[in-house]
Amino acid sequence: MQDEIDLDDLYREAKAAVRLEAETRVAKAKATVRRPGEPKAREGAKLWSDPDNWNRGKNVALLHRETQTLLGVFSEWTHVSEPDCRRLIREEAELPVHCIEEVSGDWGWKGPVALDHEDSTVRELTTELYVTLTRPAVTAYCLLTVIIQLAGIHSVKLHAPLSFGGEGEILFLPAGTNILPVMSQESKIALREVLAHEY
Repeated sequence: MQDEIDLDDLYREAKAAVRLEAETRVAKAKATVRRPGEPKAREGAKLWSDPDNWNRGKNVALLHRETQTLLGVFSEWTHVSEPDCRRLIREEAELPVHCIEEVSGDWGWKGPVALDHEDSTVRELTTELYVTLTRPAVTAYCLLTVIIQLAGIHSVKLHAPLSFGGEGEILFLPAGTNILPVMSQESKIALREVLAHEY
């Protein structure tokens, strides 16, 4: 009889359906189980935005190559699944510096405006001052080259290579580094006072 169902065929089909369902369940379970060091999200924006996918590394002082300006201290974060991918986040807290790196480009920092013209309104002065930096919080007695245009301080550069120190930390900066953006408010006031009296 043609209409009769073969029980063996029916059994094989049911067995294949059960196997497929079990394999699908196992695959879904594996996709949701995260191994140590594996990112939480594997695709899309969450791969990059999920904080659990980033490991905190060292603290880096950044030196802007084009202007030789110390930009401050940044914390380094590396991605758990992309070892060559890292991001640097500016830190406002006082943190120890593990290394110094040079960077190029904007970095969200607006440097001093270019000197309008180098005429009698631009003065270059040399002075000595005890300077405290913020981020990193270190101090040193410095020989400084101060560039002034009209009444504004354009830049404050180290006249020679110098080691700053504070609370077990030493930060070595090359000659010509502009420290104005990271000088403490007290040091900026002291510099203005020195310039007012000496010049």
